[in-house]
Amino acid sequence: MFTEAGDLPGLDEGRTETARRVGALLTQHAKQIWVDEDWQMNVTDGRGRILFIIHIAAFTASAVSSSKRRDEP
Repeated sequence: MFTEAGDLPGLDEGRTETARRVGALLTQHAKQIWVDEDWQMNVTDGRGRILFIIHIAAFTASAVSSSKRRDEP
């Protein structure tokens, strides 16, 4: 978990900046996304109140898992 601070003029700008940062995190940590865990980003105001949440879940589908087993020696 990490915290990043920034001041934005409004909710629309906050949502846009949050989406940009999530995109950057997904790009920078692409291999770690596929650990079959949920990711969540909470965006808060200066008082610590949650304004909105982005929730990301990445899972390997069973078709991939089962085909991998067949390909293994």
